[in-house]
Amino acid sequence: MILPRYTRRPRINIAPSWPIFLLLPALSLLGGCKQRRERADTLAWMDNTYNSHTEVVGSYGHGSTGSYRKGENGQPDSLESGYDQSFTHRGCQVNVTIKENPSAELGKDMLSDDTISFNLGDLNPASIKVSPRTHYGGIACADYLPDEICDWAEITVKTHNEAPLVQVNTHLIFPKLTGKDHDVFSPTKDSGTYFEVEDVEYAQQFAKALRHAIELCGGKPESF
Repeated sequence: MILPRYTRRPRINIAPSWPIFLLLPALSLLGGCKQRRERADTLAWMDNTYNSHTEVVGSYGHGSTGSYRKGENGQPDSLESGYDQSFTHRGCQVNVTIKENPSAELGKDMLSDDTISFNLGDLNPASIKVSPRTHYGGIACADYLPDEICDWAEITVKTHNEAPLVQVNTHLIFPKLTGKDHDVFSPTKDSGTYFEVEDVEYAQQFAKALRHAIELCGGKPESF
């Protein structure tokens, strides 16, 4: 038996693969779209739950807080100062509005209507702090008696490296005055911002969502 000198191997046609320099931008684009959707969903949840939406049944929000004085001899508690806080967002840019309640005792002589503007990417996600407070005096529970009611909270967050990147526009209104003394405007810069929340359990959820939104916008903690 004579063996052939060689055996011809079957020819296999392999389709050319996509060049790596074309695949990387496509994958990056898909990742960016997913990140933007996740950021939009996170901010939508924060908006839907924190802000008051009068057109939606039961959507009262969580941004209305107040400092009360305990009533004596069977009298109801009195509101010393109250605030309604809300926010709007466009991409990573956030604008916070804080309006003082005119029916509170302090609102009879002076009211505030402030706006705070910042970019989520400028904030430090590791600096977020939730401080439970009591509505009696608005005092932090950590500094107050342990048996007091801790029924609302303050969420604070700092900018990266505590840079003055938060724009604060303070507007003071004096109801009893007229003319140029009726309004006082004072623009300043700050290295942090805050959210007042009237529910401690929800404050923890909101703080978690805020941190996630900051990270999705590129916010980084300090390296030390």
